[in-house]
Amino acid sequence: MPNKIAKEKEEIIKKNQEKPIVKTARKLTGTATRDSLSKTVPVKISYINIHPLYKKRFATSKKILAHTEMEVLRGQMVTIEESRKVSKNKAWKVINVQKEEVQG
Repeated sequence: MPNKIAKEKEEIIKKNQEKPIVKTARKLTGTATRDSLSKTVPVKISYINIHPLYKKRFATSKKILAHTEMEVLRGQMVTIEESRKVSKNKAWKVINVQKEEVQG
């Protein structure tokens, strides 16, 4: 009996080792808040949360610094992707910029 259980455990371990672990980078969409920095754009990510007790919805936002080689203007919608650290505060890169500019 113990041999059978040990063999099953070994088979499970072998199956799990054969599967490659692939991590997909997180992608977020937000609004560019400044365009005056070189190769950096601050992106404002907005969330809607629900209070756990009172169930009221409230908006929160977060500013993330993202690396970019593209021309990004203030107010444009930007898609950013998690990447390796570029500097102390930058760990995201811009992968897509929507062309239409939002006034704001």
